[in-house]
Amino acid sequence: AYVPGVSDAPDELVWVDRTGRELEKVGEPGAYRNIALSPDESRVAYELADARNDNSDVWVYEFSRKVASRLTFATESDDWPLWTADGSAIVFSMVGDDSSAICSRMANGVGEVKILAKIAGVAGASDISPDGKYFVIQKLGEGGAFDLFLKETTPESAMTPLLTLNSALTSPLPT
Repeated sequence: AYVPGVSDAPDELVWVDRTGRELEKVGEPGAYRNIALSPDESRVAYELADARNDNSDVWVYEFSRKVASRLTFATESDDWPLWTADGSAIVFSMVGDDSSAICSRMANGVGEVKILAKIAGVAGASDISPDGKYFVIQKLGEGGAFDLFLKETTPESAMTPLLTLNSALTSPLPT
């Protein structure tokens, strides 16, 4: 289970049972974010932040071998890893100062990073359809909230708005 929180202490990945009892620690302590379990539950992909350069990269940990492998090496932050339905590749977001790219790479690290879409602003894929044809994109809106869009995985396709949250941040919550 993953429980978000705020702490200066390094995070730990831990397998727990349904009662919350710790079963096994996974890997070394670190600044883990956006954890994604592979479809066959044999691996986990995650962002690992590096405080030295204010950057993060995507890593894959293989449970059977107890080995972590770095998947990305860009100067931009590589965020929000997602597994494809067959577990062969990882989709992630390369986030720069004023633009983002939705990318993919084979989960075993073979081959180059493929750019699937370029988007102005801070954005990333938050889900991918089981057939691999669509992304749900979260993009930082003017109001400071992430708006949601649907986009085909072809680079030339447009983004279709699904949910705009800009006004939700400034409106009072119903009582």
